[in-house]
Amino acid sequence: MSKIKNIIRKMREEFLHTTETLWQNEVNANIFVAQILVGTAVIDLIIMVLGFFNVFTIERRVLYGVLLRALFELLIPAFVCFYYKGQKRWLKTLMLLAYTVVLARVESVLMHNVTLCMVFPTVLSIRYYSRSVTAATAFLTTLLSGIADYVGVVLRMGRLDMNMIELPAGTVLTFDKFALLRDVVTPIMDKVDINHLWIHTLQHFYLPKLFLFSMVAVMAAVIAQRGRETIFEQQKETQKTERISTELNLARDIQANMLPNIFPPFPERKEFDIYATMTPAKEVGGDFYDFYMIDEDHLAMVIADVSGKGIPAAMLMMASKIMIKNFATLRADDPGIILENVNYQITKNNPAEMFVTCWLGILELSTGILKASNAGHEYPCIKRKNGKYEMIRDRHGLVLGAMDMSKYSTYELKLEEGDSLFVYTDGVTEATNKENELFGNDRLVDALNNRESENVIQVIDGVALAIDDFVQDAPQFDDITMLALHYNGEKHMDELTIEATIDNIPTVTAFVDEKLEKLDCPIKAQSQIDIAIDELFSNIAKFAYHPETGPATVKVEVEENPMTVIITFIDHGQPYDPLKAEDPDIHLDAENREVGGLGVYLVKKTMDDVTYEYKDGKNILRIKKKI
Repeated sequence: MSKIKNIIRKMREEFLHTTETLWQNEVNANIFVAQILVGTAVIDLIIMVLGFFNVFTIERRVLYGVLLRALFELLIPAFVCFYYKGQKRWLKTLMLLAYTVVLARVESVLMHNVTLCMVFPTVLSIRYYSRSVTAATAFLTTLLSGIADYVGVVLRMGRLDMNMIELPAGTVLTFDKFALLRDVVTPIMDKVDINHLWIHTLQHFYLPKLFLFSMVAVMAAVIAQRGRETIFEQQKETQKTERISTELNLARDIQANMLPNIFPPFPERKEFDIYATMTPAKEVGGDFYDFYMIDEDHLAMVIADVSGKGIPAAMLMMASKIMIKNFATLRADDPGIILENVNYQITKNNPAEMFVTCWLGILELSTGILKASNAGHEYPCIKRKNGKYEMIRDRHGLVLGAMDMSKYSTYELKLEEGDSLFVYTDGVTEATNKENELFGNDRLVDALNNRESENVIQVIDGVALAIDDFVQDAPQFDDITMLALHYNGEKHMDELTIEATIDNIPTVTAFVDEKLEKLDCPIKAQSQIDIAIDELFSNIAKFAYHPETGPATVKVEVEENPMTVIITFIDHGQPYDPLKAEDPDIHLDAENREVGGLGVYLVKKTMDDVTYEYKDGKNILRIKKKI
């Protein structure tokens, strides 16, 4: 039932949309005819004014007749249309009637000269109005044309056209048929039997026009109907195109939201800086990048390119991204095994025979060891500290999705403090200018080395600018995706995971003191930090896993300007916020003061900042001390 309601709702929306288009056609036509009537009235008024100044020798009563016709036949209908802005259903009848009457009146005076003009209202109706209105307009045209012919012949007494009457010099022109009979055309009347004038008009004027306008009426009605059908078809195509465009835009938004797009992504992590961008060639693309923390010490980085473009490529892109992430959580130690599993899944369910090129790297943050595997993707670029970017021509495996039993090797790179990594898709190196030249590997390496900055955002922006300068106005044929990483090294963070027991407090203290001594930490600050470690780690040992024990992680980070040590305590025990308790009243003597709370109070007083949060099943307590 809901599907039927949705179908009816869509049909109603499409009908209303199309009807609105047809209605707008009518409104435009009404305004157009009103403008024609005003223009005709202006011409009549100019003739009238010139007649009053005797430029034309026309009787004054005729001039008054011109004024009345301009007012009632032309200006009043036009101003009515303008007043309603053309937006009344009955205005088309008024406009077409006024237009046809005006042309018929002109034909009664200049019969042959305006015969073709009599079809103008019908032609107008074909374009803008319905079949019934078109047929009625053609019939009215035929009727009024015949009447105009008869009236015109009576006025001329048999002459074909007033323009053919040779008037003696000084003759005053009037539309009085008796004056014309007496002064001008008496000799002609001797040759014309007035009793047969209507037969003459019927045979020589009306019947030929009746035949002509009848044919025009039939053709006009058919054309009008086909015109409306064309409008409906065009409207449906437009709606279909808009719907497809809306769906593509929605797919683009979904795809963009599937990729990490908040930078910096891990503001609490000081070991690395990372940034990535994707610019699709179409509304949606086949490229993708991804990065995420597999655990506290392993960062996964992925960049891939799906064959093809558009919706099919985007669907395979999202499926590949999810599969890589799922398998990476199981085998963080071996990217080659991860790609083998992903390749098997893609090949097994790949009726379109699409494929994926992929580079996958997993960085151990504590050591800088990068394990990577390449499935037919572009070579990564690495810059050593104070060095230049160079391409690492790693070993390529077969693209994902080609053969289900493909094997992928894992290789290792050691990143030192200050090293950088840049990976990309072939949309970068295969960017093409108007001369069909490729951007290429050499230009990429030059673009990377043209900037001395180690800022990952500036690295990618610099390459993008170089591509734009090279390509200029040439169209983009492929997605352009880039990922840059800068490894800050161990000096910014050290980490120790150990069993949370009282006996391990000296080990944790020694671990932290070793880092503090390298920083030339003052003795007083070091003593305060040691006291804080003793208090906080003992709380974890006593309460986090009670009555059992469990692991605890201690991280040491360093910030500069001003030099600050950040120590983070992490455990997976039951939620416990030591900062929640009220501070003890230190002014009371020991006998009257409640037991507990003094150690945490001293930590808060001696440290510059102490915070707690419970996140992802972990207690996270962080202290900061400026040294």
